[in-house]
Amino acid sequence: MAQESEKLAERIPQAFQDAYFQLVQFPIQGAEILNERNLSAFQSRQLAKLNIPAANDWDDRSNAADVRLTDLVRRYNLDVSGGKWNKMMSLPFGCKSAKGRRVSSSGLNVFCNPE
Repeated sequence: MAQESEKLAERIPQAFQDAYFQLVQFPIQGAEILNERNLSAFQSRQLAKLNIPAANDWDDRSNAADVRLTDLVRRYNLDVSGGKWNKMMSLPFGCKSAKGRRVSSSGLNVFCNPE
């Protein structure tokens, strides 16, 4: 759906681009990225509990989604209508990935940022 909203955005007249982004594109893309971030973080935590090194890949995927979500929120706040809606949107609270918990290739838990 996010890709479709991007394709459709190309056909929206310039005068309506900000409104389209606020009302259509941001909610669709934000939901997709947030779901990817949260599901990847969940998978990372589950695999880390089992000392499975693939937890690191899921952690990286979650962190990459977090960066994309940050960029999307920044775009909403600073680029739409010349920054008119600055601070209107914020990032959701919640856990990120395995909170620094990494699994080494040997299968041993490594804590990059211990809680």
